[in-house]
Amino acid sequence: MTANRIERWTGSMLVFLAIGSFILSFAGMYAVAVDSGYGLLAWLWPLVTESAVVIFSLVLLTAKLEGYKNNALQPMIVTCTVLSVVFNVLHAPNDQWLTKAVVAFPPIFLYAAFKTWIWKVEQDTKRAGLVKTMTDLVTEIDTVNGELQDKVSELDKLTGQIETLKAERDALKGDISETFPRNVQKMTDLTAKRQTQAADRKQQALHMLSEGLSIGDIANNLDVTERTVKRYLNGSLLQ
Repeated sequence: MTANRIERWTGSMLVFLAIGSFILSFAGMYAVAVDSGYGLLAWLWPLVTESAVVIFSLVLLTAKLEGYKNNALQPMIVTCTVLSVVFNVLHAPNDQWLTKAVVAFPPIFLYAAFKTWIWKVEQDTKRAGLVKTMTDLVTEIDTVNGELQDKVSELDKLTGQIETLKAERDALKGDISETFPRNVQKMTDLTAKRQTQAADRKQQALHMLSEGLSIGDIANNLDVTERTVKRYLNGSLLQ
């Protein structure tokens, strides 16, 4: 027998116990009402007293499921059950203990049935909440795993970009290592060439000055500015 089948059978027997206890307790309280002179309204007395246990139990269950706490409901349920037991015992057909026990047990069974039913509903609700929580956790885990995969893909992409940049850097270093000496040599040669040209122009400027040419004429012949000519001839002009 599976757990679900056991649960169904247990639930059915619990319903039978509650209904049977209610009917028996109703009959006992109805007899009390008839003997008390209620007449046609005798049925209302057990309906009120026995229904109070059922109603208060349902209200208590609803309050628990919604997270509310009411310290008065449980004592009220117990009080109604005790009163029903007392009335049934006092109205027993005789003073034998067996007879008193027979009329006393139905209200107790009714209370026990609803107490057990409330406990079962609470446990089923907690279990359903736990299952929902587990489902939410699984969903969150799947979401986190998806995000993790995305991050891993991004990391792989960034790693590839870093490797590409490293390769470009190494290639650039190689190019610099190869071209830098040549560039230095070119700069050295260019500087030496310029210095030689400047020395030649200076000699030409001095020669032209000795021949009596003016600074302007020297600048035109050398295709430089007069300021440059003056720099060439700075020492000679001072003399």
